[in-house]
Amino acid sequence: MIEKIKKRWEAYKKKETVWGHISNVIFILFVIAMLIPSTRKVLSATLIKLTLFDRGAIDPIPNPVKLNDNDKEFNIYGPDKVIPFKVFDDEVVVINYWATWCPPCIAEMPNFQELYSDYGNKVAFLFLTTDPHDKVDAFMKKNGYNLPAYNYDRLPPPFDHTSIPTTFVLNRKGEIVFSRVGAYKWNGKSFRAFLDRLTGEE
Repeated sequence: MIEKIKKRWEAYKKKETVWGHISNVIFILFVIAMLIPSTRKVLSATLIKLTLFDRGAIDPIPNPVKLNDNDKEFNIYGPDKVIPFKVFDDEVVVINYWATWCPPCIAEMPNFQELYSDYGNKVAFLFLTTDPHDKVDAFMKKNGYNLPAYNYDRLPPPFDHTSIPTTFVLNRKGEIVFSRVGAYKWNGKSFRAFLDRLTGEE
């Protein structure tokens, strides 16, 4: 039995090229890494990041959802402050539901950081999560982000979702004019043009 294995191994070594051996080793290491929880998240996020691209011009949804007063009756929570959602009336708002353990969320965060750096003074960005503040702070510091992340106490029906990341965009009238489930290239030209149109509206 051992002799058969040796013969097959010798035949394999002769048959495969150097690059073939290298690709096989890389594949094996990738499979092993995907089996380890600590590296699986990083690898998954990296692979998802490579698939993000600009999907072309964005148009507001045909029938935007208008938030009523009851929909706005909820708070978001920072480490040391409570903010009523109503304070964002008359603003363009981007709401992203995410988590530190979610690979698609992690994949799109660099895009959001670039977007926030350029639009943070014109658009209200709210990154909402149920993760503890200390865990969120550690995540932000580790990655060099300064995104405004908050916890929340309830989910109004218009913001209902079944998976993360999920993102909603509101215009100045308090209408949901765009929503998306899943990671996206938020820093692309199309979404920037969309925000420019929204921030230019009176």
